[in-house]
Amino acid sequence: MNRTNFLEQKEVEKFVNWAAAKLSHIPVTFNIRSSSKVPGGVVGSAVGLDEVIARYRWRSGGEGRGTWEETVEILSVLRNALNEATNDREVLLACCAILKWGGDRNSRNGAWPFLSAMVSEENDLMNYIARSRDAFRLDHAILGEPLPIRKMNAMLTKVHALASPDGLPIYDSRVAAAIASLVELWRREAGEYEALPACLAFPATDDKRQVSRLFRDAIAPRVIRHGSGDADRNTKDWAEAKIRLAWLMHAVLEKNKTLLARQGPSRMHAFEASLFMIGYDVTCLADAATGRSAIQ
Repeated sequence: MNRTNFLEQKEVEKFVNWAAAKLSHIPVTFNIRSSSKVPGGVVGSAVGLDEVIARYRWRSGGEGRGTWEETVEILSVLRNALNEATNDREVLLACCAILKWGGDRNSRNGAWPFLSAMVSEENDLMNYIARSRDAFRLDHAILGEPLPIRKMNAMLTKVHALASPDGLPIYDSRVAAAIASLVELWRREAGEYEALPACLAFPATDDKRQVSRLFRDAIAPRVIRHGSGDADRNTKDWAEAKIRLAWLMHAVLEKNKTLLARQGPSRMHAFEASLFMIGYDVTCLADAATGRSAIQ
């Protein structure tokens, strides 16, 4: 299934129309405690994604406040270093910086050993990133066909997103929980679908962050659990979720050209970053789920 086929599905079209209208004024109530990554915490209400992105916080190092404006600059540096690298050593150094920004807790497991094992005189790592970049291009990606993606996790999704030229999102546990919650909110408001449409089923990547935190009786998609189940299936499902989410995000922004318009070329990533904030704890959508509005 290509991008056009995906967007032509009636469920996808209806969700895009709903999201394009809803996300400009959806009420979000944050209660995120202060931490090294979120200095000062995030507490209070926001209305619509433009206000959500203004509340963004992710401080990767010891400087700054972790605002979205600071993050845009950091991501630009990380993206340029990765995509302008000319050999495996430079690619690995760029990936190391991305993992550090992303909060990688253990360099002995997961993304780092996977990436470093590909370093060679033949530039296997650089070639792998290039092949993956091409497979993830939004106009060329195909769902249901083999992808050259060997592994996916919370850190590698960041590497692939920053390698992308067209807004491929970081699909981590927060983003996964947020998009699944929005789909469930739409499903309930639409009142049409007793089952969750497969095209809009976004798998969780963390047991603690699922749509069931917002709706206890939600039709929850599967959870991709590290080190369990079919590794090939997990990688495929995670990679395809990134593609489907990118297609949805782009379609919503095309439908509502004022949504996050002030973000300019960073619009797609601002959309993803808004989902990241919502996904910290999806109960922040409780007012939207009960029909109450933060608009006075």
